[in-house]
Amino acid sequence: MPCGPGPAPFASAKVVASAADLVKGPMARGRIGDFLLENDQIRAIIQQPGRVMFGIGTYGGNIIDADLRRSCGDERDSFEEITPLINLENTANYTSVTVLNDGTNSMPAVVRATGPDDLLDFINASSTVASFGFPFPAAQDDTDLPIDVQTDYILEAGKPYVKVETTLINQTATPINTFFGDIMNGSGQIELFTPGLGFGEPLITDACPSSTFQPCTAGMCDLCDFIGYSGEDFATGVSYGYIHAVNGSSNFNYAGASVAILGRRIAFVLIGAAGPNFTIPASGTLTITRYFAVADGSIGAIEDIRNDIRGVSNTGTLAGVVTENGAPLANADVVVLGAPYTGGGEKNVFDHFHTDAAGAYGGTLPAGNYTVRANKDSHLFGTPDPANVTITAGGTTTQNFDLPVPGRLVVAVKDEASNPVPAKVQLVGFDPSADPLNKVTVLVINSTTGVFGAEVPEVDGLTYGIAWVDFADKNGNVASTPIEPGTYQVVVSHGPRYSSFIQNVTITSGATTTVNAQIARVINTPGFISADFHVHAINSPDSEVTDEERVATQLAEGMDFFTPSDHDYRSDFTPTITAMGVGNLISTATSAEITTFDYGHFNSWPVTRDPLQLNGGKVD
Repeated sequence: MPCGPGPAPFASAKVVASAADLVKGPMARGRIGDFLLENDQIRAIIQQPGRVMFGIGTYGGNIIDADLRRSCGDERDSFEEITPLINLENTANYTSVTVLNDGTNSMPAVVRATGPDDLLDFINASSTVASFGFPFPAAQDDTDLPIDVQTDYILEAGKPYVKVETTLINQTATPINTFFGDIMNGSGQIELFTPGLGFGEPLITDACPSSTFQPCTAGMCDLCDFIGYSGEDFATGVSYGYIHAVNGSSNFNYAGASVAILGRRIAFVLIGAAGPNFTIPASGTLTITRYFAVADGSIGAIEDIRNDIRGVSNTGTLAGVVTENGAPLANADVVVLGAPYTGGGEKNVFDHFHTDAAGAYGGTLPAGNYTVRANKDSHLFGTPDPANVTITAGGTTTQNFDLPVPGRLVVAVKDEASNPVPAKVQLVGFDPSADPLNKVTVLVINSTTGVFGAEVPEVDGLTYGIAWVDFADKNGNVASTPIEPGTYQVVVSHGPRYSSFIQNVTITSGATTTVNAQIARVINTPGFISADFHVHAINSPDSEVTDEERVATQLAEGMDFFTPSDHDYRSDFTPTITAMGVGNLISTATSAEITTFDYGHFNSWPVTRDPLQLNGGKVD
């Protein structure tokens, strides 16, 4: 949440002239010369033209950074990028980006990007379809369309979202039929939320059934008119939403990126069973509107914005407080389940909230009956579980939850000489409050998603296995950590050259259990090192692991050397290793993974990193 009073409502657009104008955070990519779009609610960076991005965005002209306006300066941009998808395998190569209106006239601030359509490097749908044995429509296979693309990014004062209006301009005297959508994110510690399915990255989703389509004026919108991203860990306190008004839409997910196809069931599009649904008139234009929203960390806040944009009026408010033995519990999860619908998953994950510092949560829901549950990592489920609630239009329904106090675990790890050593620490046993999960089948493709969050290690449906994992630091310590009460086996390891340590423990509510583990080197490897040459971290679109976490995992597994092979990005981990003070334990060389969709991935090291380029000088 913003930590101080914000300014009066305003909207502004300008060229970034100094670093102070940039949006900051773990995924910040902005540079001087980019464009800042901001108001009293949010701030966003639109990249200047040029082939300098990486991951899902080959070209400039797209939103690459965004966060709430925070008066205390603790910005936490955690969104990678959003770029248009045209005809399935094309995007826009914006060659010009300008400020159309700077907002000083009290009108909405507008940044306009223009350019031709061009190839989209990150995905190649035709290859994916071919791998499943289906023919791909030739008209969509890397077809150069005779169109220009114009996108206006429009920000009004007081609005927590950017209105994105893309106009396709037909350069011929013949109508052009095409598909349209967007490809988005591709990294960051934000969890994808798909309405009805929950958290995670289902390979493919289906359009909502026609029975759920009701005009927004009747109080209900298509369930599939948005997807959301909820921040975790370093991204806690920020969430993002992609909102549109095209019923019957669906999406697929690939390597950390979400691909939305507007108005079509993607499963049928990819095999040629559903044709293009957008027509650009002869020598004419077609404008398609979407919205990019920024909120305070909850999916519920994104749904509130969606309801406002689409005019959903028959809503009531669900609110409450989550406590831990009566004390407010921050960052707890509250999930709202609706009645399952035909074509959806086993469960209908309708909404999700995070509690604030006072343990409070709340948001709007369409009038109706719902089931609500509360949980937090390392806690047992809340009481009551579940709670059945009824939302009435214009009313407020209060539902509080109380979670029992967890136990705590402290681990210290030493080697055979009683020196501290980094290590991997795992708890094996039954998870007393495993995520209930959600399963969905689209055609013959099965996907599993989480109800409370995307971290679902028990994707096999079993509640027994690795219930928790952490990594002892260079001092061999795992600090006091909350754990669900229960009986577990502690397993401590440091790679294949060391013995393991095993001890049974019982974690008790309100008590701290201490484990003193000792492991020993049992295999000597003179003249050899233990190394990992294929390593991804947060600069890869398919990874949410921070650089610090990646170094910690390498140390825990007994690595002496590693080469970070982020996709199409040259990473240098030397500053991270130095900052962590572990240069005497592990070394690294700058590397990169040259990623091709059809011909595999190629790792190369050592390479030279170019700090002047956003991608470090990667090979295209």
